[in-house]
Amino acid sequence: MLKKGAITIPVERGAKGIRYVEIQGDESITGTLTKEETSTSTEIGDLDVYIKKEPYTLEKSDTNECTNARKVVNNIAVDLCTSVCKNMALKEEQLSTSADIKPDLQILNEGMSSSEMVKHEPISCENAIKCGNSSISMEVDLSAVQLNKCADESISGNAHVKIEKLKMEIATLQLTNMQLEEKLRKQQLRCDNQLRKKDAECFKLKVELEKAQDISQNMEARLREIFTEGQFKNLMQGGRRQCWSAEDIANSYTLYTESPKGYRLLQEKKFPLPSPRTLRQRAKDLKVKK
Repeated sequence: MLKKGAITIPVERGAKGIRYVEIQGDESITGTLTKEETSTSTEIGDLDVYIKKEPYTLEKSDTNECTNARKVVNNIAVDLCTSVCKNMALKEEQLSTSADIKPDLQILNEGMSSSEMVKHEPISCENAIKCGNSSISMEVDLSAVQLNKCADESISGNAHVKIEKLKMEIATLQLTNMQLEEKLRKQQLRCDNQLRKKDAECFKLKVELEKAQDISQNMEARLREIFTEGQFKNLMQGGRRQCWSAEDIANSYTLYTESPKGYRLLQEKKFPLPSPRTLRQRAKDLKVKK
């Protein structure tokens, strides 16, 4: 890359156009420029110094005005813009951030009277200067180019870091997702096992209930054979208030008179029998044959 230097373009009358452009070391670019037409006023002409962004070598095939190129200009993007006007004082204006162009205004304005140096809105001439002065010296500061290159490298590096960071985040999320899927699979398997166990228990209880219903029906038939209808109802319904038929009172009284202790034992075993007090009260209403 070129270092900070100066572009020097001497002006010679008699010839037309730029004759050659060359790079002297790492300090400056020198060329030859002449005035295209003869007039009493100072005008602006073409400055054909070709500096491109991509590496290349100046040859005849590239331009008819640049010949005898000696070196390659690498990765330099310079927009040469000089604010000048006919019969006006030349002013400096930098329209590009690629390079800091500082033309020598004292040399450019040489030979012009103070009356001709009138304030005017500057205009931009791309790659063009026509001047009758003997030489033009402009300093090109390439620090901005270097800064731009560093900024590009920094942006590229930051983008690479961001990409790597995003890749790491994606890998972490994928691992977390896999762990969650494995955990969910285990929980689902555990729930399936519990559901199968509950289904088995439910089926077992259903079978037991059917058996109990069969036993209950058989037991009811057996109890009806042993107890009277009143005793059977009191046994099945329960409760403190019980209704006894005359037959129940008579059978119970007969059993009580035969063995009071046996009667009390059957009551303790939850047999459906009237209490002795109930027997005494109901005995008053019974008619006993002598």
